[in-house]
Amino acid sequence: MKKLLIVDDDLDILTLFGEFFEGMGYEVHTAEDGLQGAEVLKQVSLDLVITDLDMPNLNGCELISEISQDFPHIPIIVTSGLNLAINPKYREAMLFTQVKDLFPKPINMAKLYNSVEMYINRGVEGKVALL
Repeated sequence: MKKLLIVDDDLDILTLFGEFFEGMGYEVHTAEDGLQGAEVLKQVSLDLVITDLDMPNLNGCELISEISQDFPHIPIIVTSGLNLAINPKYREAMLFTQVKDLFPKPINMAKLYNSVEMYINRGVEGKVALL
């Protein structure tokens, strides 16, 4: 069974994503911020991470940086309500990492699922296009 980590400080999103991906046959681990996410990464062998960017304690960019350094084989999908086009700090933080896809909130679950399937099951190589 493929293992996902979902990191978001919005409990409704954690519940929605968790129930959705469990229903699709994934083993889902959740974390309410980047700090909790980093702990899960140390304890569980994961296949993919879905993370928000704007979170307390350890934000998404900091988590992405840790994953890139310590777990370079794990693909990352970013979900965010932030306007990344006007926030170069976040865009630059994702350029040289394993970020494979970026979804603005609200999320189209079918597209998110297709992205997860593409990167987790088919081993597709790719790089997110940041505008």
